Amino acid sequence: MNSDTIRDKSVIYKVNKLLTGDSEHTLLSNKIYIVASLIALTASIIGLTVNVILELSTLFSISILFIATSYATFYYFARFKKLYFKNTFVLVSQLGLSMSWYSEGGLSGPVLPLFVIAIIVFTVIADSKYHILYLLISILNIIGLFLAEQSVFGEKIIQYPNKFSHDLDISLTLILSVVSIFLFVSYIKKVFITSMETTAKQKRELEQLNEMKDKFFSIIAHDLRGPFNGMIELTRLMSDETTGLSKEDLQDLSGKLSSSAKSTFNLLENLLNWAKMNQGMLAYKPTLIPLKTFASIHLEAMQEMANNKEINTSNNIPSDLLVFADEYMLQTIIRNIIINAIKFTPKGGEVAISARETDNKAIEISIIDNGVGMSVETINNLFILDNQTRRAGTENEPSSGLGLILCKEFIDRHSGTIKIESEVGHGSTFRFAFPPIPASTLV
Repeated sequence: MNSDTIRDKSVIYKVNKLLTGDSEHTLLSNKIYIVASLIALTASIIGLTVNVILELSTLFSISILFIATSYATFYYFARFKKLYFKNTFVLVSQLGLSMSWYSEGGLSGPVLPLFVIAIIVFTVIADSKYHILYLLISILNIIGLFLAEQSVFGEKIIQYPNKFSHDLDISLTLILSVVSIFLFVSYIKKVFITSMETTAKQKRELEQLNEMKDKFFSIIAHDLRGPFNGMIELTRLMSDETTGLSKEDLQDLSGKLSSSAKSTFNLLENLLNWAKMNQGMLAYKPTLIPLKTFASIHLEAMQEMANNKEINTSNNIPSDLLVFADEYMLQTIIRNIIINAIKFTPKGGEVAISARETDNKAIEISIIDNGVGMSVETINNLFILDNQTRRAGTENEPSSGLGLILCKEFIDRHSGTIKIESEVGHGSTFRFAFPPIPASTLV
């Protein structure tokens, strides 16, 4: 599709939105009511213009002006006030048809095709409980006009001045009727298809959410059951006097219990954040952050975990580097990726964090380890909520993979990017970048 076509469609969309106030929150019948009022108003103005040109009856001009004013009122209240006078719309339309019958040659005039348009519109815009009523009103109106025309009153019907005026008015009315029906049906088709596409999209999203929910509970069932069973067993051993545990044994078990509790707490925190994120409950409040100081604080919080594996950590971020990010989300990103790096780095390894300003002024943060690395297949599955991608750390530390998925969602929330460079046996580098700092925050 070329740019001209896109621009044309954009113009059509803007005009349509301006005239109809199209909103996804507006009921379909109300959207159609707005369009029906607009088409009826336009048709009335055209009919009035034709009547003046053909010099037909003044009474008809007055009646058309009344009808046009009524439709303009209906359109205004529906478009700008969200008030829909559908029953009044029907009654005014029936009155207008009767006036057209009287002032334009009776049943030999253009009134009958107008009845056809009217019943189509009434059926679409009205609640189904009124359909039969409106149909009966239309039928009774036609029968009443027929009987009136056969009576003495029929002689008072205003006739056309000549056959040419009659034929021309009938022809123009039929053309106007055909165009109106075309526009009306086209609009109904468009909004119906849009509504069906929206419903299908919502169905797909719901199915995806249900699938994610199932995987979510699978993670909870698998990754919480194991640690809790381990902690229960450890506390049983520590409290059982018959085991004859020494002080050194108790200290070792206490260390394992503490490590397991921290790991479980981290998982619970990630689960909570993931749930909040998907429910739109996690606020996004970016601020200017001194990156080196910020990273040092959270690197220090994980130092004990690194010390237990004799892993050396380093912060190589320039002291003057700033990043525009949400503090809580950035903390979660750094914490999860560093924990992941420590988890998959063997004893005596290294984990480092660095950062730089790229050529396009983005802030790129890198977390590097010399751990076990990953295959291309593992990298491709890292950000998919799938319990088949989990793997244990070098000391059999549990891993659900949820932390990295959460990191990806938080980075996306910043309109940032993340990429991974890794090779089996040669460590991993996680690089994630945040957009340039807005100029307004530096003033």
